[in-house]
Amino acid sequence: MLRNRRLARHVAGVGWGELRRQIEYKTGWAATTVHIADRWYPSSKTCSACGVVKAKLRLSERTFRCDQCDFVLDRDLNAARNLAQLVDEVSGRHVLPEFAWATVNEPDGNPHKTRTSRAAGTATGRPTPTGAGQRRRGNAPTQDTSLHVS
Repeated sequence: MLRNRRLARHVAGVGWGELRRQIEYKTGWAATTVHIADRWYPSSKTCSACGVVKAKLRLSERTFRCDQCDFVLDRDLNAARNLAQLVDEVSGRHVLPEFAWATVNEPDGNPHKTRTSRAAGTATGRPTPTGAGQRRRGNAPTQDTSLHVS
């Protein structure tokens, strides 16, 4: 339905509306609030270091480069920092210092990280462990279910 140009916007809008409804519903459980930025808020075009807004920023430019202060950062990370600053301004919270941005939501590692396994086989020179690989159907005896009339 998204390929139909008459329905695509409506179908996509329902999907995002449902996501927003569920997020607002679940934040009620956690006693938190949802902050909605204006649709036209220039989060990608604004420099998160000095606040200058660029007039044009193509979607193909994946790195944000400020013309005023020579600040360089990934486009999405710059937008995330701007949105976090907007929430801080609206809610009146204390704005984090510059050095804390990179580690606010990044844990020191994944405590549930799965064990890595090394490759085995003829390409690596290591022997293949027994029982490894895909299961193959052999010529296992099967029951004959056909009727034999004598």
